[in-house]
Amino acid sequence: MESAKSCRFCKKSDPNAAESRFIMSRKANDFGKDPVPVLVLKISIPFMFAQFVNVLYSIVDRIYIGNIPVIGDVSLAGAGVCAPIITLLSSFATLIGIGGSVLFSMRLGAGDHEKAKTILANSFSLLLLFSAVLTIVFLLIKGQLLHWFGASEITWPYANTYLTIYT
Repeated sequence: MESAKSCRFCKKSDPNAAESRFIMSRKANDFGKDPVPVLVLKISIPFMFAQFVNVLYSIVDRIYIGNIPVIGDVSLAGAGVCAPIITLLSSFATLIGIGGSVLFSMRLGAGDHEKAKTILANSFSLLLLFSAVLTIVFLLIKGQLLHWFGASEITWPYANTYLTIYT
């Protein structure tokens, strides 16, 4: 006998769960039935807002650094040297996040909730492990990285401080 609850990800349902399905359908996106343009807007707007906040953080950070009296211009150049290194560091999180989300979604769509939970937990664990390892590695080789990405004798102390705090 099927459970009393309805699952929005698989096709199993119980006749007594009609009200639950109605409530869930009002809150959840139904990728099998909702129009694609509506789904794209519902899903993409939160991601666009998150990206906007991230860019806004970088802009405000640069404005603050650039307005430091006497050393603002050199400090800003030091922070600019760190930008590609920070992007490289962030790309590892994106790698795990996107890869894990695809596998998670595939298992969830297939109705394999236990495997989906396992993939989610493994992705999170891998993200924590990568964060710890990459932080240590980047802190150990940050001097070489900064020189590779163009830090000069003048900008190196500021880039070093910025990268140490950011990493």
